Amino acid sequence: MGMGSEGNRDESLTCIDSTLRLCTMEVHLTVDQQAFIRQVVASGRLSGAAEAVQEAFALWEGRERNRMDILSALDAAESDIEAGQFTEYTGESLEQLGADLKREARAARAAVIER
Repeated sequence: MGMGSEGNRDESLTCIDSTLRLCTMEVHLTVDQQAFIRQVVASGRLSGAAEAVQEAFALWEGRERNRMDILSALDAAESDIEAGQFTEYTGESLEQLGADLKREARAARAAVIER
């Protein structure tokens, strides 16, 4: 998906209905991408090129959603720091925090196992 090996950007989008639920897009793949898709289809893992592109898009979309979640969490953390809402740790208090977290995790795991 994206630019072909020549670097042209003449993707076209054709919508089948006015709600944009069913659209087709012409995408230029590199020779290596085409070979990869043919190999995966030949192995029986995917039924065709359209399924390969759909799966690739789903993975990309998931990665982008995760990226946005991380950026949002970083923005929230930055705001907390600017507002003075944070805890400073020393070497000793950090060791205690680690021990407390391990204890809580072990207790939570034991509770799950008991169910």
